[in-house]
Amino acid sequence: MIRTYPLIVILLFSFTFSEGKEAYKGRIRVNLEEAERLDKDIRFTFTIEFDELTLSSQHMLEVTPVWMTSDSMAQHYLAPVIVTGKKRHIALERAILLNGFKFGKEPDTLLIRQNGTRQSVEFTLQVPYEKWMSESIIQFEEIATGCANCLPDIHYPFQQVRLPEYKPKSFNFYVIYVIPEPEPVKLRENTYSAHINYEVNKYDLLRNYKNNAVILDQVTSIINELKSDPNLTIGQFRVTGYASPEGNFNSNRILSENRANAFLNYLDSNYGFDTAVITSEGKGEDWKGLREVVAASYMEDRDKILDIIDNTENIEIRKNKLKALSGGVTYRTLLRDYYPQLRRNDYTIAYTVRAFDIEEAKKLIHTQPGLLSLNEMYLVADTYPRNSEEFKEVFTIAATLYPDEPEVKLNAAAYHIENGEFEQGLKQLEGLDTPEAWNNAGVTYARMGDMEKAIGLFKKAADTGEPNALKNYEQFVDE
Repeated sequence: MIRTYPLIVILLFSFTFSEGKEAYKGRIRVNLEEAERLDKDIRFTFTIEFDELTLSSQHMLEVTPVWMTSDSMAQHYLAPVIVTGKKRHIALERAILLNGFKFGKEPDTLLIRQNGTRQSVEFTLQVPYEKWMSESIIQFEEIATGCANCLPDIHYPFQQVRLPEYKPKSFNFYVIYVIPEPEPVKLRENTYSAHINYEVNKYDLLRNYKNNAVILDQVTSIINELKSDPNLTIGQFRVTGYASPEGNFNSNRILSENRANAFLNYLDSNYGFDTAVITSEGKGEDWKGLREVVAASYMEDRDKILDIIDNTENIEIRKNKLKALSGGVTYRTLLRDYYPQLRRNDYTIAYTVRAFDIEEAKKLIHTQPGLLSLNEMYLVADTYPRNSEEFKEVFTIAATLYPDEPEVKLNAAAYHIENGEFEQGLKQLEGLDTPEAWNNAGVTYARMGDMEKAIGLFKKAADTGEPNALKNYEQFVDE
């Protein structure tokens, strides 16, 4: 990116040569036309005017710009400008062609002076920027020669050039937050497990059997809480029965169905649910559940059990392999500690939630955030300053409840980016392939210093018409 500084001095300096010398007389002028700072270089454009210079035909004037610190400790010799009279130019061409003559430093320009006419040379000085250049001197070294045996006439006029302090371009990047669409109907559902105890191979639901009273009281508490909440309307009640994987496979499927129906009938008789909204099904043996609890355990034969479950398709063979592990010790542990928790009824309660205004939503975000839509959460967050803890808290809650929603990931990324947490921001953007995500990734890379990648992402997003990405991209386009 090029920074163009205001032109501080137009006539930077001039040389005045002795009127008494036969080689040349008059003066030349050097004008600073433009000073530019690129990302890694600094560049000057000069114009040298020879209008007032009279140079004899056989002479040559070599003008070499030298850029140095004020104490001459660091310096750059640049390509000279060579000005010759007509005869000297012919002799110089002959020397180059026939004798292979070379200048000490290849000239930027070779000019034949036509005395009495307007002539000028524009040249550009570009070098890698170094800190010392902020206060430096440009010295023009002049060497005049007339013949092979003549000593050069050397002058060292100079003028100090103070460069303006470089300040990196200030960017104003636009990070995008998206406002999630309102939900026309807020549908929610919660799933709970009731580990009701049954007599062996029976499905009668007995309240006073073992600790069933405690379990059923928990069910009552959950249902009453949902039914008494004025913000909710229960729409469906689903019961799913599971059995542990010992005994006959088909018998266990039928047993799970019957136990699910028994639980459903209990709910219907105690809570008066409309039979049109309650359903039940039996899933039979819960091998998935067994795998999960074993994988989370520290059983000695854990890996062997998981291998049997994953790679033995035939159920009866699978059961026999489990029974044979460690001489039956492992199977007895499964029967005692793991199978009982697989015998259960899961019940799912589906309901609709009414819409909330901002003040209601600001209270619910701390007590029942699951009742809020993403749109309502965003509107709550938008009431707080973006750098506040409250703003952060709302987006943290949204990310916890809806971690895979694209709007949540994009907004969480935006928050991280604005707060300088670039790695977290990029992680949230993984898998998102939208103009908004490209833009936010571009802001991230720009703030990390990777302007090339940032520009590419801004352009990609801007080409889709995304207005914020276009604003970001235009900051890199030269006016």
